[in-house]
Amino acid sequence: MKSCKSKILRIGLSIVLLLSLLILPHQVFAAPLNPEKASQKTERAADIIVQDNQKENVKRQFGLNEHGSELVDKARDRANEKLKSLADKTRERQNTGESIPPDQKLFLEKMER
Repeated sequence: MKSCKSKILRIGLSIVLLLSLLILPHQVFAAPLNPEKASQKTERAADIIVQDNQKENVKRQFGLNEHGSELVDKARDRANEKLKSLADKTRERQNTGESIPPDQKLFLEKMER
């Protein structure tokens, strides 16, 4: 009876391990984050967000009225600020040796690609 329970436990643990390896994002196995490269790409994204031709494309695509256009402009400015702030904080953390929070690290890894 004991060996049967032991086999079931081993099989169950093996399945859990296999599933966790399949489900985990491949970033876990990827190269470590390059904070400077990620910061540069994040700043580039921030600049692209506020380019005039990008703003007009979004407004035209969604056919927004004056109030909607204002909201789009505010959202773009806010996104620009957040991305630039993230880039700056990443550089600061790199210089001080402080670790990057997991959610920000995941975002930066995606930006780095």
